[in-house]
Amino acid sequence: MNAGTFKVITLILFICCASAVNVELYACESSCSNNKVYDLWEPGEGISNDIIDKCSTQLKEMPKKDEILLFGGLEKLWKLCVVEDVQGDDVSVKPSLNIDCSCKKKEDLRRPKLPSLYCSYPSDTEFKSLINRVHKLLPAPDEYTKISEYFLRYGNAGLIQVIIGKPEVPVNVTGDVHADRQSLRTNLYMKYVQKLIDNKLLSKDCRSVYLGDNIGRYVYGVEVLAKLLQLKEQDDNLFLLRGNHESMVMTMVDGFGSELCKKYGEEASSSVLERLQNLFSRLPQLLIIGSCVNELKHKYSFGYYCHGGINKNLTGQINGIIRKAVARHIKTNDHINMIDCFDSRNNVSGNAYLDSGLMWGDFYSDSDVPDGEKPSHRGVFGVYSYSKSAAKKYLQDELSGIGLADQVSYSYRVDFIARGHAHIPGGIVELAYGDKKGEECWKPLESGKTYQVKPGTVFSCTSTRFDDDESKCEASFAVFKVEKDGEWSITPYIQKCST
Repeated sequence: MNAGTFKVITLILFICCASAVNVELYACESSCSNNKVYDLWEPGEGISNDIIDKCSTQLKEMPKKDEILLFGGLEKLWKLCVVEDVQGDDVSVKPSLNIDCSCKKKEDLRRPKLPSLYCSYPSDTEFKSLINRVHKLLPAPDEYTKISEYFLRYGNAGLIQVIIGKPEVPVNVTGDVHADRQSLRTNLYMKYVQKLIDNKLLSKDCRSVYLGDNIGRYVYGVEVLAKLLQLKEQDDNLFLLRGNHESMVMTMVDGFGSELCKKYGEEASSSVLERLQNLFSRLPQLLIIGSCVNELKHKYSFGYYCHGGINKNLTGQINGIIRKAVARHIKTNDHINMIDCFDSRNNVSGNAYLDSGLMWGDFYSDSDVPDGEKPSHRGVFGVYSYSKSAAKKYLQDELSGIGLADQVSYSYRVDFIARGHAHIPGGIVELAYGDKKGEECWKPLESGKTYQVKPGTVFSCTSTRFDDDESKCEASFAVFKVEKDGEWSITPYIQKCST
């Protein structure tokens, strides 16, 4: 092996780590058309000549036309290097970022922090322990004693969460991942490395929302879910929502149940699945995040984040928890994080797994749904699909209001819906055309471009492959932000990824 290559690899490894335990080294092509993550170094391997030789070989095999990023991660120290040239056995490296805890304040290191991109395969014991730890971290609803764990778990209840924070704090939103490990890794790379370098996108207050359906369809559901739970455990500002696949019914038909059996065996997989069902029951079906955008007039503006769509049976309860959150914010002028139960036993089928439009609902053009709403094409009893105009009317007329709290008049509105559920090519799309049918009513948004959000708009987000075609694998997320004047913006980030 060439001495120059050995020097480059060992330089990066020993600069990036004080010890060889749980160190990772990756290389990524940094180009607009591709963003493949190469495993050069995985946790627990230890430094050896064989590993260094493996790293060198993989570097030489990478496309020479693209800039390549090398980065390694520890809890308190990481370095990013740019490979400037790869010719034969010679590799030239230029350090481009160095964060060392000895020269930074502790609070500056909290975020942004480079997470591990390695989606590991935990043992059943490790997985159950992780599930239990995250379950304990999830906030209990204010009215938790009124609706028991039994009803939450077996489908007679669901959760709605409302957060009120400061304006101008970004909310980055990721749609369906569906056990696509490569898509998740590319998504994390985009968020924590690429955008961190480009524009400091992730602040310590930034909220990350995953819209559900992180499992099922593909074969890495355990690895994807374990990674997201690890991130949730490390970050209070990361929120996992419940999609229709996060249910007992769907895990039996979407491949995730079979995946658990193959990886853990029948007995252990049943124990894992039981803990997962307890966890899924505590994931919100609806997350509403907003801010006070006019302190003098006490005006509040919110975004509506869910997996599916609209459940009009819950309109009164949604308004009720928004009003409680606003009243508490007026009284305390502090960050509000409120979660509450909704009871579906009075709905048509009496089963939140099946009749919650928040997990199963859809949206179409006005041409596809001329009457404004129609029963879901998915064959789920009690769920409706809504037209573009009906969705706008619902937000503007039914999810807005005025009130009085502590003798202070206030007003609020919900300006847009960001949801997953529909796998539409483009990654981040807007329900823009009322007169077109099918997927043509959705307008793909351009990556990196900031758009003003018009009140009443519906956005659909997904971050996985399409139609089992690996060449169509995409990673994406959208950043929503409300300014102090109450105007919302959306900036999508979309990246093709190799598998």
